[in-house]
Amino acid sequence: MVATTHQSRTLPLGEITEERRTTRRWIETWSPTTVSRAAGVCALAFVAGALLTTGNEFHSDMSAQQVLTWVGQNQQAIWMDGFLSAMGSTVFGLMIILIVALTTNRGILATTARVAAAGSMATGWTGAGMEYALADLAHRGGADAGILALFSLAKTMDYTDSTFVALAVGSVSVMVLRSRLLPSAVAWLGLLVAVWHVAALPVQIAVAGTGNGPQGPIGVLIGLLWLVVTGIVLLVKPVRLREASTGSVQMTA
Repeated sequence: MVATTHQSRTLPLGEITEERRTTRRWIETWSPTTVSRAAGVCALAFVAGALLTTGNEFHSDMSAQQVLTWVGQNQQAIWMDGFLSAMGSTVFGLMIILIVALTTNRGILATTARVAAAGSMATGWTGAGMEYALADLAHRGGADAGILALFSLAKTMDYTDSTFVALAVGSVSVMVLRSRLLPSAVAWLGLLVAVWHVAALPVQIAVAGTGNGPQGPIGVLIGLLWLVVTGIVLLVKPVRLREASTGSVQMTA
């Protein structure tokens, strides 16, 4: 019996016996508490990695000559930035997949979240490849035009995963709202992150004619806030699931 001090939530499974069997197998194989904490670690690991990257230099207003000087002096930092950024995309994707597993959702939202998480990982490692190429070309004394082109390409890769992030976070947030897996405030903040990542860049381009603007830092801040809150909640109050005698799944936090 769930203690009265715990908040108990019930996810009805209806008459879908196959979903009941899948949920039972999942509960028997994995510890939801362990999965919950692993998702929390992934969320906070992403935040830690983001604080260590040098990505802000890519979005600074440097002249062409300043770019060439900076790249020439920071080749190792560029290699590390590419790796940390790509690993950030990887742990973000893993966090999304783990939260989807905790919801026990097998519908279109779960599929969308998983596909978007995979797309975010792929985009992250593609961007890392651009930074590796930039550092390697500078190390070899490549042409200035090539270095500047790769710098711009590495910079603009930061804009390419916004749709994947929006789909992943948005889908997970809707599932969290439905399942009450996390506090509703966390889910609504996630929906705000998703909407911002979809709408902010087109609005910025329409207004200023460029993707560079305040929408980027604002999106990063609210995204990191969502990750910090989600990670802390999953670690401090991990999810517990058990199948009740009625065939439903009870979740206690």
